[in-house]
Amino acid sequence: MVATSDPAPIVEAPAPPPVILPPVTSPPAAPGRLIDQIADLGGASKVITVRAAGWSATTAEFMAWERVGTQWELVMGPWLANVGWAGWAWEPGESTGRSPIGIFSFGTGFGLATNPGYSLGWFVVGPRDFWVEDPTSPHYNTHQQADPGAGASLWNHFERLIDYPVQYEYAAMINFNVPARSGVGSGIFLHVTKGGGNTAGCVALPRDQLLSALRWIDGGTRIVMGPDDVIRSL
Repeated sequence: MVATSDPAPIVEAPAPPPVILPPVTSPPAAPGRLIDQIADLGGASKVITVRAAGWSATTAEFMAWERVGTQWELVMGPWLANVGWAGWAWEPGESTGRSPIGIFSFGTGFGLATNPGYSLGWFVVGPRDFWVEDPTSPHYNTHQQADPGAGASLWNHFERLIDYPVQYEYAAMINFNVPARSGVGSGIFLHVTKGGGNTAGCVALPRDQLLSALRWIDGGTRIVMGPDDVIRSL
């Protein structure tokens, strides 16, 4: 009989370290529609959003929305609007080239042309029509009439509306700084763009687009305007 040795002990290999997988993350949610993120629209049934990319932006996306049931439906735009040549401010003051940020209603319409169908009142511009932009005047940020050459003797700062036949062929007042507080800003209108250039603080559209907007605006319409990150928090 052949002698045999004891079998060698079995040595188990160490268990491999656990595989740690990185946590599963979802991609960031795309921002929702701007119109759905504005908290207080004052019961408006129609809303215009004028959304700029940032505080220094001189153009903005113009969109018009109408409430149907519980939803907002886009009815015009997106269109490219020109805004102030120096961007945006909460209270732009005078001659700064900035457009105001906020939510506003619309006021009287006016133009060198007759009313195209604007429902909130209209006056046809003539040589006696001025917009007062003098913060020291009791007529600050209002339409006034005076002899054509009398503006400089009455106010330190004003626009004689007839001097802007392209921009003010058709226009409507945006009710910023109404009633007026001295020095906050004045003469903010929705009007015709001139050659695609920037404005002194107004919102400007090509003529045909502007006419569509003017015919659609009513007493329940609000315009929300400013840099994207700001107006999403209004």
